[in-house]
Amino acid sequence: MISSYVPKFAMAGALAAVMVSGEANAATNWLGDTVELTSTAGYSDSETVITVFAPSTGQRVTVNSTLISGADKQKLSTSVSYTLTDLTGSAVISAATLASTNISGFTAADVSYTADSVSWTLPASNSADRSYTIDVSFVSAPEPATWALMIVGMAGLGLAGHRRMRTPRAA
Repeated sequence: MISSYVPKFAMAGALAAVMVSGEANAATNWLGDTVELTSTAGYSDSETVITVFAPSTGQRVTVNSTLISGADKQKLSTSVSYTLTDLTGSAVISAATLASTNISGFTAADVSYTADSVSWTLPASNSADRSYTIDVSFVSAPEPATWALMIVGMAGLGLAGHRRMRTPRAA
């Protein structure tokens, strides 16, 4: 039985590391981060999430922790591209998908992302009542404290195993 050979502190450290390692980093969304919205129409603004951006094109873009929502009450004579960038850099984007839209010609192919930004292009339209939602997913990474706890737990198990191998057994 392993518990009779491994000191209790090593077992507790390893167990805590396994339990905590499943927790996600606090930066798995934009909440509290400073983000900047820019557009090809000359609009640029940076604010802290949760916030509402109101570009000069008449497009209202709302950013919350994991969603970008847009509502348009103005006709667009040309297409307009937007890029939303995380200036804080603490949230790493793993996916950005078009969740819903009523804009004809606006598809998932018009949405792209990098590790710190999401870009999308709205097509020109004669409609003044358009909306969309982009769902953003973030990488779930362990916090530094979790890494430290896992290292301490594994070091404790290694030390316990090393001590066990060096201790002679009585016959």
